[in-house]
Amino acid sequence: MKMLEQPPPGPDDLRELPPRGWRGMSPRQFWGMCVVGGVVLLLAPMVAAPMILRSSKAAARTETINNAKQLGLALLEFERDFGTYPSDKTIAAVIKATGATLDYTDGSSNAMFRQLIAYGIQSEDIFYCLHPEGTVRPDNDIFGRDALEAREVGFSYVVGLKTSGDPDTPVLLTPMKTTSYDRCWREKEYRESAVVLWLDHSVSLAPVRPLDDKAVNSGGVPILDAAQPYFGGKWPDIRHPKMGP
Repeated sequence: MKMLEQPPPGPDDLRELPPRGWRGMSPRQFWGMCVVGGVVLLLAPMVAAPMILRSSKAAARTETINNAKQLGLALLEFERDFGTYPSDKTIAAVIKATGATLDYTDGSSNAMFRQLIAYGIQSEDIFYCLHPEGTVRPDNDIFGRDALEAREVGFSYVVGLKTSGDPDTPVLLTPMKTTSYDRCWREKEYRESAVVLWLDHSVSLAPVRPLDDKAVNSGGVPILDAAQPYFGGKWPDIRHPKMGP
């Protein structure tokens, strides 16, 4: 017996068919996916923020360590020609050798490091590091008054050293409080430690003691104390970076 053809579905039949959403999804599936996506978008910044923060801190610490190493090499090259690291005693020799009349006498580490600029360092970048008192990225203008301007340097500098000294002697430290002789900031970027370049050209982190904010060695003795054997009972001449006008 021949079967009769079924007529196409009418309006009532269409209402019984589940309407399809995006890419064939049902409305329930589609809106369920939207809710899940919304929750993911809300949670993603909360999950990513700590990771980004940790990455940023590690990057700042790594940059500081690398710049300290580069600055150490510059000091070594300077010593080969002038017999010692930059100090007040080398200013006259630097001016005579280079003719560069920069400001070498304002009492800051910037002034000491300008001798390296006069000597031939063409970039200010190695003198920069993150500092809680507000360093800024150098503009690399190394001429006249623009050479190593305030806030372009983040390292404190121990004056009067040469490579023939005790290899355990600290040369550069950061971040140090520029209003104090030997106290440091305890910053999370630096694991609450001071980044130190030693006279043997190694760079390491020295813990900052919460009691008095002083950087100490493994025995808990402040590394800038006159009692340290490498200072021979004399308090070191420390020049801090210039942060004011």
